[in-house]
Amino acid sequence: MKSFEEQLEIDSRVIGSVFGLLDINIKRIETAFCVKIFNRFNKVVIKSLSDTVSRDELTKARFVLKKLEEYAKNDEDITLQTVDYLILSTEKGEQLPINNKVFMTFSGRMLKAKTIGQKRYVDSITGNLIKFGIG
Repeated sequence: MKSFEEQLEIDSRVIGSVFGLLDINIKRIETAFCVKIFNRFNKVVIKSLSDTVSRDELTKARFVLKKLEEYAKNDEDITLQTVDYLILSTEKGEQLPINNKVFMTFSGRMLKAKTIGQKRYVDSITGNLIKFGIG
């Protein structure tokens, strides 16, 4: 096998949020997918660390980076939990809810589904007249 490399553009206004403080988000993605990620001018380069890393791992890392960019553009908080959840859902092949505003509290704060399970539950509530919740 040969070493793979991919390049993608990430909006320069959100690159700091995507990479995280001291590049902690990038380090988590690098560890999960056995890749090296670095910023070169206006492009982000994803490179496989060894010959055994498949192109699929690079594609997954790219997907996570693009999702983080979407989160940052929508003013979503990007935490390590968010990054870990994105990595886990990418490995499972699940789609995460993005910018999914549901309810507004009395103080004006928007509540939203943060996980796939919460999204399904909210969709079930809005799609059915009666819904029982246990737990």
